[in-house]
Amino acid sequence: MNSGTGLEETLLLGKLLGKEQKAEKWIARYLEKVRQAKRRLEGHIGVGNRKLTFIQSESITF
Repeated sequence: MNSGTGLEETLLLGKLLGKEQKAEKWIARYLEKVRQAKRRLEGHIGVGNRKLTFIQSESITF
């Protein structure tokens, strides 16, 4: 995982709460959504263009 993304902290919180597997599943879903968003955006802005940022937030329930 990339440093500074918050994903390490999510996994650590899951471990501390005894819900590591649930945290791992949430991270996997999140990363898949990021991949899907990147694929959709590449069709509109072109590969390699870094001028657009896409942010989506959803709540985490442990």
